[in-house]
Amino acid sequence: MKEDESSQDPGTAGSTGGVENHGRLRDLVRVLAPHIRPYRLVLGTLALINMIPGAILGLRPLVLAPALGVVLKSDVAPAERLADLTLNNVGPTLQGLLGEATAMPGGIFAACALTYVLLTLLATALMALVKTSAMSVRLRLYRDMIASLHNHVFGLSLRFFRNTRTGELVSRFANDLNKVALSVDAIAIGAIQCTVQIAVGAAILFRTNAQLTTLILLIGSFHFVITHFFGGWVRSRTREAFGARATFNASLVEAVQSVFVIKSFAAEGYGGKRVTAASEELRHKVFRSFLCKYLEDPARVLTDAVLSALILMICHYALVNELLSLQGMVLFFYMAGQLVLPMSTLGRLMVRLKGLQGAGSRVVSVFSLQPQIPDGPQSAVAFQNALTFDSVHFSHGDQPVLADVSLSVKKGETIAIVGPSGSGKTTMLNMVLRLYDPDAGTVSLDGTDVRTFTRSSYRSLFGVVPQDAFLFNDTIRENILLGRPLDQDRLAHACEVANLADMLSEMKAGLDTTVGDRGERLSGGERQRIALARAVYGNPDILILDEATSALDAQSEVAIQNAMDTALQGMTGIVVAHRLATIVNADRIAVLDAGRIHAVGHHHELLKTNDLYKHLYELQFNTAADAAVDTD
Repeated sequence: MKEDESSQDPGTAGSTGGVENHGRLRDLVRVLAPHIRPYRLVLGTLALINMIPGAILGLRPLVLAPALGVVLKSDVAPAERLADLTLNNVGPTLQGLLGEATAMPGGIFAACALTYVLLTLLATALMALVKTSAMSVRLRLYRDMIASLHNHVFGLSLRFFRNTRTGELVSRFANDLNKVALSVDAIAIGAIQCTVQIAVGAAILFRTNAQLTTLILLIGSFHFVITHFFGGWVRSRTREAFGARATFNASLVEAVQSVFVIKSFAAEGYGGKRVTAASEELRHKVFRSFLCKYLEDPARVLTDAVLSALILMICHYALVNELLSLQGMVLFFYMAGQLVLPMSTLGRLMVRLKGLQGAGSRVVSVFSLQPQIPDGPQSAVAFQNALTFDSVHFSHGDQPVLADVSLSVKKGETIAIVGPSGSGKTTMLNMVLRLYDPDAGTVSLDGTDVRTFTRSSYRSLFGVVPQDAFLFNDTIRENILLGRPLDQDRLAHACEVANLADMLSEMKAGLDTTVGDRGERLSGGERQRIALARAVYGNPDILILDEATSALDAQSEVAIQNAMDTALQGMTGIVVAHRLATIVNADRIAVLDAGRIHAVGHHHELLKTNDLYKHLYELQFNTAADAAVDTD
């Protein structure tokens, strides 16, 4: 069951119990599975190939047995059949297979050394092949998961973005997702290789002496006790460290975004303290997560030393009690050490897996959020008659925003929405665009509830000019197109409607001029005209103007207002404005206050019949006399 996006704030989930619920391995597997599925054939082949180095490394010590037999002068006879082969007689058996060419000690040593090197070369070559191939898959997996997380996140409602800091969200992509996608293959490759190496080594040792091998496996399993001890610690500390890193990233993003305020108030010290506090918290959390690793490594080194000493004592016991020959005892000791080594490595990998779960839980927490604004089954084709609010109620948490709002926007008319700050104007526009859904009531297009339509098809009916005209750090042309196919006639028409000709003529690169981050290389009026061209380019059925001139100077306001008036000709328009002078010619004006519609009418009518509208008008034009003159 996916949880609703409003039930948890993933921006702070790194330090809350909410992410703990997603720290299970099966949750991470559930998220990874659809992204890994396209590469299952390649990964399956690599897994099979990766078993070969594990088998080679498990068998490699046996090639030294003939040379060891020469040194130790064993009188043990070669095995007559494969079923009789053990570490006690493997040396003489292999020496017999080598033939007369290696009858001399020098020949035996040369053959053993050459075989040992060739096997090592083969194993390392196969490991290099697997790792480089896996790296290619790993990077494609990371690319796919970035795209998937991006699509999922941008399918969530505005409520999610209201509750999540930008830097923390970016950290999900840059840190958490990176950790998950770029670690899973290394853990899997190492685990497969170690498992095969353990299986091959244990099989050889069991053929020699099952009781001694069982005892050694029990001793080696102490590494998994260490894994259990450190695993939970690493998972929680990794999650805390990634949460602190997200908070730090959010602080840096906020610091960059607030540079004008910081410099204007000479508040560099205040900004520095905020970033320093976040960096100190990051230092503390990262230190605790690294401490786990720095304690785990010495613990395993000490454990390896103790296990080697115990294995040596076991081998001595076996030699004294004639359970092993002298040559068999040396090989048994060497191979037992080679058996414990991959057990140690496997234990380390399991701890890394716990760390992966810690970072992955933060990714899972976002993927587990259920969009509040789901797609409907139908595609919206065109706007024919009316867009209607019918008894709409909406609230942010416990705070009511709209209450029993009913309003109809007819095709071809321009309707303006006015009211004091906080009255719910922008929320109504968000309802129109289906960025929010009503808590009660309906918003319908030509009599059909807009929740019936797919989001993309419905929103494609609109062109929007927001108060803050956000531009991407790209060319003017690309900011107008916004990923849509290029149509030169439509582009020229959009530039004409937005009155961009004079501005473009003064730019050497024209439409190919790069506007900088957020369009900072342009003036507010220029940014707003580009935003208007962007809205008009899509040939929308309904044009939405959200206080599009409120942040402009008088000269720019007049230019933009003229351009917007041109754009609205013959089009359905919804206009939100603080400056009532910009909407006096609207077909109808809806007066909104405290989430309710007080009145709907023409400008002159409202001046006479609605006290709130008259009050707002008089505040902007200073005296009631101005209003009286305007109504003559």
